[in-house]
Parts: sequence; C-alpha cells; structure tokens
Amino acid sequence: MTDQISEQAKNKKRGNPNWRKGVSANPGGRPKSDVSLTALLKAELSKHPIINGQPSKHTWAELLIQAWLHGALKQHALLKEALDRIEGKIPETINADLTSGGEKLGGYDIRVPEQTIRDAVTILTAARTPASPN
Repeated sequence: MTDQISEQAKNKKRGNPNWRKGVSANPGGRPKSDVSLTALLKAELSKHPIINGQPSKHTWAELLIQAWLHGALKQHALLKEALDRIEGKIPETINADLTSGGEKLGGYDIRVPEQTIRDAVTILTAARTPASPN
C-alpha cells in the first residue's frame, strides 16, 4: 500500500498545468504606490515634534534614539539590537580542533552564520523525528 502511494506521488505533476515554467504570472509585479510609508517616516523623523504646545529642540530621530538607548539600559534585547546596528552583527565562531587517531591535524577557526546553524539544527531534528504513519 505504501509503495503504491509513493509511486503515485512520484508520478503526480506539481503546480497549475496552465502555468509555464520560467514565465511570471505577474510580470508587472505589485503596483507602485504613490505614497511610501518609509519615505513618509524618513521625512517625519527629521522634523521637530510639538511637545506640550512647544516645538522640541530635538528631532523625532534624536528623541527616538534617546528613548531606544534608555530602554537598552533596562532591556538586554534592546541593547543587543542597538549594538548590532552600531557595530554590525558578530559572526558565530566555532573553534574546531580536528584530530585523527590521536594525531593533531590543526585548529581551525570556522565562521558560520547564525542562521545556517539554526537551519542545520532544524534539518537534523527533522531527520531524527520518525515520520508519522499515513
């Protein structure tokens, strides 16, 4: 029974039969908007807000940065985010000491992106998990 199901799955074509390979169904893409929220936000950040009826000496951007940094003093996640933006993310470092039969081959500094490690753990976890019977 399982062999028959897997054979049918192999022979079944995927996707819409009306779609041609390599041809976009939406060649124009999403229509461009007249108003970009990012552009509006950037423009607003350079303005001086009105606080208690008086224009502030500082721009929205300056006030936002101050609030962010004050929050970073209390919350580790905000501090990490601030440092990542200022200094850039630190690559994950793995120091591997490879040996062969007791003979040392050498130490290697292997830099692996954090997302790659997460993906590998997900794949290995899925490989160890027994498939559900269907």
